[in-house]
Amino acid sequence: MKHKRIHAKIVGYLEENGNATTGEIQTWLRNVRPVRNRARGAGHMTGQSINVLGNVLRRKPIVKKGFDSTVKQTVWGVDESL
Repeated sequence: MKHKRIHAKIVGYLEENGNATTGEIQTWLRNVRPVRNRARGAGHMTGQSINVLGNVLRRKPIVKKGFDSTVKQTVWGVDESL
Protein backbone atom coordinates (compact mmCIF):
# COMPACT_ATOMS: atom_id res chain seq x y z
CA MET A 1 0.00 0.00 0.00
CA LYS A 2 1.45 3.32 -1.03
CA HIS A 3 1.40 6.35 1.26
CA LYS A 4 1.32 4.29 4.47
CA ARG A 5 2.97 7.04 6.50
CA ILE A 6 0.57 9.72 5.30
CA HIS A 7 -2.38 7.43 6.09
CA ALA A 8 -1.08 6.78 9.61
CA LYS A 9 -0.60 10.52 10.20
CA ILE A 10 -4.15 11.29 9.04
CA VAL A 11 -5.63 8.57 11.28
CA GLY A 12 -3.73 10.01 14.26
CA TYR A 13 -4.88 13.54 13.41
CA LEU A 14 -8.54 12.50 13.14
CA GLU A 15 -8.38 10.52 16.40
CA GLU A 16 -6.95 13.55 18.22
CA ASN A 17 -9.05 16.32 16.67
CA GLY A 18 -12.26 14.61 15.60
CA ASN A 19 -13.90 14.87 12.19
CA ALA A 20 -12.42 17.19 9.55
CA THR A 21 -13.14 18.21 5.98
CA THR A 22 -10.90 17.32 3.06
CA GLY A 23 -9.60 20.90 2.89
CA GLU A 24 -8.75 20.98 6.60
CA ILE A 25 -6.82 17.71 6.30
CA GLN A 26 -4.96 18.93 3.21
CA THR A 27 -4.01 22.21 4.90
CA TRP A 28 -2.83 20.37 8.02
CA LEU A 29 -0.73 17.93 5.96
CA ARG A 30 0.95 20.73 4.04
CA ASN A 31 1.94 22.39 7.33
CA VAL A 32 3.38 19.18 8.87
CA ARG A 33 7.14 19.04 8.58
CA PRO A 34 8.79 15.78 7.47
CA VAL A 35 10.65 13.64 9.98
CA ARG A 36 14.48 13.70 9.88
CA ASN A 37 14.61 16.31 7.09
CA ARG A 38 13.74 13.81 4.39
CA ALA A 39 12.52 15.24 1.12
CA ARG A 40 9.43 13.03 1.29
CA GLY A 41 8.45 11.76 4.70
CA ALA A 42 5.49 11.10 6.91
CA GLY A 43 2.92 13.75 6.25
CA HIS A 44 4.90 15.65 3.62
CA MET A 45 2.27 16.52 1.02
CA THR A 46 4.04 19.20 -1.00
CA GLY A 47 3.58 18.32 -4.64
CA GLN A 48 0.86 15.72 -3.98
CA SER A 49 -2.44 16.23 -5.74
CA ILE A 50 -5.89 16.24 -4.20
CA ASN A 51 -6.44 12.93 -6.01
CA VAL A 52 -3.66 11.31 -3.95
CA LEU A 53 -5.26 12.62 -0.77
CA GLY A 54 -8.62 11.24 -1.90
CA ASN A 55 -7.12 7.80 -2.45
CA VAL A 56 -5.52 7.84 1.00
CA LEU A 57 -8.77 8.93 2.67
CA ARG A 58 -10.69 6.01 1.13
CA ARG A 59 -8.77 3.47 3.22
CA LYS A 60 -10.10 2.07 6.48
CA PRO A 61 -10.39 3.04 9.33
CA ILE A 62 -11.05 6.46 7.76
CA VAL A 63 -14.68 6.76 6.67
CA LYS A 64 -16.95 9.46 5.27
CA LYS A 65 -19.01 11.03 8.05
CA GLY A 66 -20.99 13.51 6.00
CA PHE A 67 -20.84 16.49 3.69
CA ASP A 68 -20.29 20.15 4.59
CA SER A 69 -22.37 22.09 2.08
CA THR A 70 -20.94 25.48 3.12
CA VAL A 71 -17.49 24.58 1.77
CA LYS A 72 -18.70 21.74 -0.51
CA GLN A 73 -16.31 19.18 0.96
CA THR A 74 -16.63 15.72 2.47
CA VAL A 75 -16.28 15.36 6.24
CA TRP A 76 -13.98 12.48 7.29
CA GLY A 77 -13.62 10.62 10.57
CA VAL A 78 -12.28 7.41 12.08
CA ASP A 79 -14.60 4.40 12.37
CA GLU A 80 -14.45 3.29 15.99
CA SER A 81 -15.87 -0.18 15.26
CA LEU A 82 -12.82 -1.33 13.28
